[in-house]
Amino acid sequence: VLTSTGAGSPPAFEAAAAGGGFEEGASVGFSADQTGIATATATKVEFDVEDYDLGADFDPSTNYRFVAATTGEYLVSCGLTWGAGVDQTLVQTMIYKNGSTAYSFKTNHSGTGQLHIRYHTVIGYRLY
Repeated sequence: VLTSTGAGSPPAFEAAAAGGGFEEGASVGFSADQTGIATATATKVEFDVEDYDLGADFDPSTNYRFVAATTGEYLVSCGLTWGAGVDQTLVQTMIYKNGSTAYSFKTNHSGTGQLHIRYHTVIGYRLY
């Protein structure tokens, strides 16, 4: 936890109190470029490397999915790069929650170079 010690003083870092801070979450990535993505076909991005996984909620080997164990809101942040593509190709990225699209972003890839996109969204989870 970063706290202020007053104007003109450097901030102080302290351990989070019990029950405070993050108890769930994961940071994941790729071990290699994902290839073989077919045109006009939904393809799951295979995040197969974990930087951290606080509650063992992410599966990096079978279904590449985060399953929240606690009701709440989760920040989903993603950065993807598409390699050289065909001019005016529609690129769509979707984030799913419980099997349904929770967030969708579409853009036309103008030109033939790489396309870099960053996404940030908050998704609420309710457990029943």
